[in-house]
Amino acid sequence: MSQPQQQQSQTQTGPVDISKLTAEERTKYSLLRAPDYQGTESSVLNTSRKACWLSRDQYFECLDKNNENKDKCKEEFEKFNNSCLDSWKRFIDNQKNKLMAGSTSSNL
Repeated sequence: MSQPQQQQSQTQTGPVDISKLTAEERTKYSLLRAPDYQGTESSVLNTSRKACWLSRDQYFECLDKNNENKDKCKEEFEKFNNSCLDSWKRFIDNQKNKLMAGSTSSNL
């Protein structure tokens, strides 16, 4: 099976519970989810991931405090934007959109 086919079959199996993965498995999973990442060292990837998730948390906290007003969270957005790989940002945005859609539909 070619690498793209392997990646496709692995991503179609559904959501992955990252908490149940070993550090090595998390790194491999992250590399599959982040095709724009050029490195392979797990310590570099782990550090990048931590910085990304921290900046994501700060940005989303700012949005929560400011009723989703992005103009008031420009600094936090820039940090988030500069800390995360493009593929990670897309994944995070998709997850947030799903959560937002779920919370609005449950309020109807």
